[in-house]
Amino acid sequence: MNRNNAEKQRILNRNSVALILLCVFALLGVVCQWFYKQSPANAIPINDVRYAISVKQRKAEEKMKVIEGLLQRKSLDSLNLISFQKLANTYLVYRNGELIFWSNNITSQKNLQNTAWEYVLMPNMHTIAKSKKISEFNIVAYIPVKYNYSYENKELTNKYFEGFKLNKEIGIVLNKPADKYAIFSNQNDYLFTLKLPDQPVYNENWAIAAMYFFLAAFFLLFYLFATFPLLIGKKLFTWKEFLEVTSIMTLFVIICLKFNLPTTFFSNKIFTPYHYATNSILASLTHLSFLTSYICSTIYLFCFHTDRNLRKDKYFTLKAVVLLLIPGAYFMLIFNFMVGLVFNSTTELNILKLTDFNWVSVWNHFLLFFLGISYMSLYLKIHRIILRKKGLRGLLLIDIPVTLFFCVLLFFNLRPYGLDAAVSFLIPNIILYLPLLYRGLMDNKWFVAIWLFFITLFVTWNFINMNKDKKFEKYKTLAENHYLNDNADEDKIAELILVDIDREVKKDEVVRHLMQYPDSVQKANDYLNKAYLRGFWSKYEMRLFATLPGTVLDQTYQETINSYGNQIKSSNFFVMNSKSSDMAFLGAFKLEQSGGKKVNFYMEFYPKKYYKSYSFPGLLVEGTPSLQQQLELSSARYTYHELAFTSGKFRYPRDGKWIDKKPLNFYTQDYGSYRHYIYVPNIYNYFILSEENTNSIWGYLLYVLYTFVVYLLVAFLIFWIYKLIHKKTSNPFRLTSRYLYSFVVLLIISFVSIFYVSINYIQQKYRNEQRINLERTKNYIQTALQEKYYWTEKIDSSMENSLNLFLQDLSYTYQNDIHVYDNEGKLIASSQPSIFSRGLISKRISPLPFFSKNPNMNNYEFIGELEYLTAYTDFYNGDFLQIGYIAVPQYFSNDQIQAEIQEFLAVIVHIYLVITILLIFLSLVINKKLSEPLAMLERSLKDIRLGQRNKKIEYKPNDEIGQLVIQYNKTVDELEESARLLAKSERESAWKTMARQVAHEINNPLTPMKLTIQQLQRTKKMGDNRFDEYFEKSTVTLIEQIENLSQIAGTFSTFARLPEAKPDKVDVSKIVGMVVELFSNNHDGTRIIFRSDVRDAFVIADREQLIQVFNNLLKNAIQSIPTGREGKIQVSVETTPENVFVHIRDNGKGISDDIKDKLFTPNFTTKSTGMGLGLSISQNMIRMAGGQITFETKIDEGTVFHVILPKYMTEL
Repeated sequence: MNRNNAEKQRILNRNSVALILLCVFALLGVVCQWFYKQSPANAIPINDVRYAISVKQRKAEEKMKVIEGLLQRKSLDSLNLISFQKLANTYLVYRNGELIFWSNNITSQKNLQNTAWEYVLMPNMHTIAKSKKISEFNIVAYIPVKYNYSYENKELTNKYFEGFKLNKEIGIVLNKPADKYAIFSNQNDYLFTLKLPDQPVYNENWAIAAMYFFLAAFFLLFYLFATFPLLIGKKLFTWKEFLEVTSIMTLFVIICLKFNLPTTFFSNKIFTPYHYATNSILASLTHLSFLTSYICSTIYLFCFHTDRNLRKDKYFTLKAVVLLLIPGAYFMLIFNFMVGLVFNSTTELNILKLTDFNWVSVWNHFLLFFLGISYMSLYLKIHRIILRKKGLRGLLLIDIPVTLFFCVLLFFNLRPYGLDAAVSFLIPNIILYLPLLYRGLMDNKWFVAIWLFFITLFVTWNFINMNKDKKFEKYKTLAENHYLNDNADEDKIAELILVDIDREVKKDEVVRHLMQYPDSVQKANDYLNKAYLRGFWSKYEMRLFATLPGTVLDQTYQETINSYGNQIKSSNFFVMNSKSSDMAFLGAFKLEQSGGKKVNFYMEFYPKKYYKSYSFPGLLVEGTPSLQQQLELSSARYTYHELAFTSGKFRYPRDGKWIDKKPLNFYTQDYGSYRHYIYVPNIYNYFILSEENTNSIWGYLLYVLYTFVVYLLVAFLIFWIYKLIHKKTSNPFRLTSRYLYSFVVLLIISFVSIFYVSINYIQQKYRNEQRINLERTKNYIQTALQEKYYWTEKIDSSMENSLNLFLQDLSYTYQNDIHVYDNEGKLIASSQPSIFSRGLISKRISPLPFFSKNPNMNNYEFIGELEYLTAYTDFYNGDFLQIGYIAVPQYFSNDQIQAEIQEFLAVIVHIYLVITILLIFLSLVINKKLSEPLAMLERSLKDIRLGQRNKKIEYKPNDEIGQLVIQYNKTVDELEESARLLAKSERESAWKTMARQVAHEINNPLTPMKLTIQQLQRTKKMGDNRFDEYFEKSTVTLIEQIENLSQIAGTFSTFARLPEAKPDKVDVSKIVGMVVELFSNNHDGTRIIFRSDVRDAFVIADREQLIQVFNNLLKNAIQSIPTGREGKIQVSVETTPENVFVHIRDNGKGISDDIKDKLFTPNFTTKSTGMGLGLSISQNMIRMAGGQITFETKIDEGTVFHVILPKYMTEL
């Protein structure tokens, strides 16, 4: 089988495998989707849960036996070692009812007396517990099953503990031992029952598996669609076939998009409508990606597997206009996609800093990359179709009006981005005309790089501008809502604490006593501020008022609450949303005095204009952070140019004179390294949202640079894979390429390694700095507490209130929370009592510092998902006697740590990336310079021809390559001498062979000539009367034989005297056309069809020899057609970037297998006449020109000869 047929078979096999894989992946996706839909019935793997409970019980009982052994051996000190083990379970040891050991402080402690495992609900978790009595000791073990926080947020989640593979929505209930989801202990005691939630719980693992299988199936589907002609054994589709197949595929795509089929693919958890949604068709980024894949595959099918010939008829101009409208419409679609990606997405798409980096933004950039590449292909394909028929002038006459039409349409239809869209449409039209004018540019890598740079500018420029407008509108809406709702972004921390204060004030007898006397209101005010409003409440001013029920003042308060108040849960406090007052909160309490007389008192809270806040643990805040907190915005409100309210990091000036006055109700202003979004509802008020201005010209330039580099790498990878799959690169890992790839890989590995080490170093350094700062703060707090309680010999619960107040003042001063424990490890006081009152953590000190010999240590602890650092130290009095322990926790989440070091890391990342890119670019340049001599040497070696004068290489440097060049030049000389000797030897051998052949050919007619002359002699001697008649006949015969000898001699003379080739730049297309015209005029019985659309078919060869070759091939083609068959010969000329191909196809008899190998052998012929030298001479001539002749044949169908010549390469 010939090479082309083998290639077709290889492609068919590859597509068949792809089709089989498509069916397999689709079937697997359907199976996984079925399991996903059935998964709610298996949401509780009860056997696995029972097994996990059993294992945990067994391990807990083993640990209890270890503790029991220590107690029996009176090795109480050895218990301390258990605290250093990171155990999932909690172990307690009581002696005579007093807690003497606890393994952790994640939950509160209870001295249980149950000897069998049973369910125990703790303040912050569901557990099963068991106790064991050993003499005066009682060992208690808790196995945590599920968290049980009263609320959830980012740090606190009511999920199941490790080992239980259950969804957090699955509940725990009691008193259902007969239920199929009942859990029992190893001793078959009932523990609890798992309950399915009201909403079905799906196993998302099946959905993810189905999504990946469907993704692979759709990828193969679009690949097969893009190469569909090859799948059915065709090379190109007709226009009609293209439209039919595309229509069917379009209907399929619309059905999939509209009805979300398959569901697990389009409703996946990776790209949800939260990230992007435009309408019911483009309901997520998955839908948009699916549509983009279809569009790109359709364009590939049109550009590479659809017939490029468009019949030129009277409707051709109309068809050309319709075709030229397609790129413009496609560009409008792309631009609308881009607008939708920005304004219908919650993600910041322009990646100007590390915090902007996310996979959604990256994927959006890739989508636009593929759309840009497909636009280029579509544009060039359509314009080449029209250019081939109408020429450049005809194309411009149609294209210019169409382009201007779309510019106008874009300008008016896509406002406010009409100008950007029109310019973005016009520039690529100019760029893409370059390969139409200069054909060689299409195969030039620099043009691809130029186009990618334009795509980069198009994407980054429009993303930056659109995101600015999006942010402007978003902040405008946020500012309006803030102002209309009077700081609707409520202080959730204050609300949280007010709920606790409400509970304490209601039962505070001091407040009840003071409020009985009108003259004690000020004392009550002072008491409330001192007892409850310290630390955090320094940001608010509290004013207390008392009144009798029904008075004007009381009614005024009630009306204010009814009009502007929003109750905080079920407490007596309200969030106030009044425009006429700065009041933030209002507390309304009713008291009944001892004589039955009632009194109402109201607590008004006003935000202070200037205060210093401290970090409040976010784990105490219920729900998700507000939008302002998520965006890390500062805010302020100015009334009559005076600062009335402020929050966030930015320190606003007291006077509002810094604010620019503009005739707008919303505008931006840069001030103090921040960008301020200023809302002006009226002439008296300004509401300001402020964002740190991290963008700079360097940030924009780096954004463009990184995007361009990534696009280049992706394009290079795609082209490399494409060539590798289609075997269009003979050696993808050449020597110079291997050096380059190795250097780049090592450079990237070095960058990643250094970057990784740098990040770890910076993070470690940051943590060390935080530890040092925390240690310093701890020492200050220790000194302050020692001075305050200089004469105290013991701290206990009676000191809780006064110590709480002092700790709150210290926490405000040192910006850290503080806990104080007594010598038994019990909590006495805290600046943040809500952490303990809400049951987030035990009221016992962490066992590690308590039971260790060095209590002055730093320990990483956990509350939910939050890991935080706590510094511990001893609490001494003035005599340096230990009266307790001090704990200073630093509630920094990992997100906060990352945010604080990101600024520094961003600089490191930019430096490393820019250096890496520059080094890669320099390596490419240096590699090109170093590889040029090797490439020159390679070309020279390839151009070496025996029998020709080979050019020597001029290379001056005396390096390793110079030595190779010297050896090459020496080899050229030796080769020429060897060629001369070989030619001489071959000539001698050829002459010997020719002499034998000539002797044989001449001997054949000489024998009858000799016999004829001898007969004449005998006839003459005999005196025969018929001598004259016989002489006449003999002379005619002799003359014929002599002419035959002359013909033989002439043929061999021609072969022996092949003229020396005179290579020159010739146009193969013109030569073939001339020869075809010559034979067409002289052979009316055979129809010769010549097709050549190429304009650049130049080669270096001898013009006369090429004419002789094509004459010979056409003559043979005509002679191969059997008698009685209408002859048809097709001649075509094609070009590639490297070669010129001439194909001569006939419908003759074909060539049998037994003579294929002899066809180019001298003296071999299948004809009754001729010497069999024509094809041999033709092959030698083509080889002298650096080309080759091949053929394909089928018996009784015909033969096609392929002449392949190296193309003349022009210098660009």
